[in-house]
Amino acid sequence: MSKINQGKEIEALVGELSSRAFLEDFVVPNPEYTQNNGLRKEASDFVVPFGEVMLAYQVKSKTELKPGSEKTEIDYQRINKIITKGIGQLKTINSAVKEKQIQKLVNSRGIELPFEPTAISKLHGLVLIELIGEDAFPEDERTALYGGYTYKHGMPIHIFRLDDYRKIVHEVDTLPDFIEYLETRARFYEKGILMPLTEEMDFLAFYKTNPDLVTEVLEGKCDFLHIIEGYWTSYQSASAEDIRKRDELNLPSYVVDSIISQLHTSLGFDTGVVVPAGRAKHDLGTVQNYIAGVTELSKMNRLTRRIVGSKYLERMKKADQTGHGHSLIMNPSDNSAVLVLSTNRSRQERTNAIYNLCAVAYCMLNLTRVIGIVTEPLSVPGRSYDIIVLDGVEFEESPDLKERFEEMFGPTQNYSFSEYQGQEA
Repeated sequence: MSKINQGKEIEALVGELSSRAFLEDFVVPNPEYTQNNGLRKEASDFVVPFGEVMLAYQVKSKTELKPGSEKTEIDYQRINKIITKGIGQLKTINSAVKEKQIQKLVNSRGIELPFEPTAISKLHGLVLIELIGEDAFPEDERTALYGGYTYKHGMPIHIFRLDDYRKIVHEVDTLPDFIEYLETRARFYEKGILMPLTEEMDFLAFYKTNPDLVTEVLEGKCDFLHIIEGYWTSYQSASAEDIRKRDELNLPSYVVDSIISQLHTSLGFDTGVVVPAGRAKHDLGTVQNYIAGVTELSKMNRLTRRIVGSKYLERMKKADQTGHGHSLIMNPSDNSAVLVLSTNRSRQERTNAIYNLCAVAYCMLNLTRVIGIVTEPLSVPGRSYDIIVLDGVEFEESPDLKERFEEMFGPTQNYSFSEYQGQEA
């Protein structure tokens, strides 16, 4: 197999891993930019734009036929040369964004995303390297990357072995969680408090199991940190039951992932919703609504998705029995909310219903934003989703607003969740 084909196959694998973790809606393969001479060139292997943040990837590969005990200094220099080349190539995406040379971004679904380069305030570069053939060696004979971080071309750059990247995006598998991990990792390296030989997976295990200590480090309360070798292996074995329970608790969260992955199928759907005069208009079935919907849903980390998914499954089961079920899930941190509705009504009737529920909640609670999601009852074999986002809109005052809210939503309940524990009242 040629080096070119190997490289393309590894690049495709990374794109598949990232699409699986972050969903195809935000993964943009081979983004192009326009040079000053008018020619178009590839700016990066792929990018993941997400609000103010953009992740830019360079994927590298090299065939390795020697185990670690047989490698020479020259062998390691050759690996480092490949990594250095990837770091250098990230300069292109940084300048293309800053100089507004990227005219459009098309995601893995073939849908053009709205993109404004000036909105990107933070770039994270990622260089992923696959050392082909090393999986035939024992773990302790494979090449390890230490200190896989640098700040160059105006951005933090993270260097990962492909195998480590696969494990990371399994543990922190939403964009908010992954970006938070990268931000934390960058700050740890910039503070210079990690031992030089800290392995990536040991740091990930520390990050997952010591949130309070991570906070202390970020607040400047720790000057030096030694993470013992083998911490990841210990975490996997000693916490196996906790991890199993967490994965089980997370199952409802994938309802949200499913909604995100299917939302593009609503493009072009005309709901026929008639918005009365004086009320905010919101078009479902448009690219703008699709982008707004997937963006807002994707802002949820895994724990928030678990909460929303669990409540949605409850409402779908109720709709099986009564034909209708809905809940309003508040986020006190920014006074926003998610409204889930399951109903056996026609699609036009249900879009009117989700609009009315969202509008009443938005006005009564003075919400900063409300995301409404509607689908069929749980037992329905074929499923569709519609979504509405109300953000920064104005409504005419309604004298019976409070009564309508109480009739629609009833009394409130408070719950708490943590990653390794279920719902607590």
